[in-house]
Amino acid sequence: EEFKEIPKEIEELLPVNLELGDEKQTVGMVLVVDLSSSMGQAVVGDQKNQYGEILTRYDMVLESVVELVNPKQRDENGQLIKQFEDEDYVGVVFFDADASIALPLTQLHEKEWVEAQIRYAFESYFYTHKDESNPSYENRNFVTGGTKDANGWQIKSYGTNYKFGIDASNRMLSESDADLKQMVFLSDGE
Repeated sequence: EEFKEIPKEIEELLPVNLELGDEKQTVGMVLVVDLSSSMGQAVVGDQKNQYGEILTRYDMVLESVVELVNPKQRDENGQLIKQFEDEDYVGVVFFDADASIALPLTQLHEKEWVEAQIRYAFESYFYTHKDESNPSYENRNFVTGGTKDANGWQIKSYGTNYKFGIDASNRMLSESDADLKQMVFLSDGE
């Protein structure tokens, strides 16, 4: 049977308001990104990242986050496929055995700037290229044994503690004045 309008009498008994308002609500979304050692594994195939190294799960998450905040893909009508408006907020939390705020909740008026900050945070935290321009270069070693990623870089062999990611995200969202607050985990689940 086709959905019919709920009678006003029943709607008044419900604990929710079913009217759709015209007012745009701002979104505050924290992307909680798993950067544990398993995320350094290669994706299927012999694909390369932008630095010519083996494409890892880290790289896939980075590109997904960038596309989310500063989309480049278009629909069949040529319109950008946008998830957010300029008034919305996005934040990024990195977690493994601990958690850190990579990008505080930031309004998306300057999408290119937000994208640059996200790329810098990812590249500073882990190692998408091998030269001294990477801020974390001195903390890395190319190794032949031990815990390493698909490209042979030494990585922290930490586990995945979701609690710290949730706590950091909750702190950010509780301080936000966004109307709708969301926490999204980007993880391989290992």
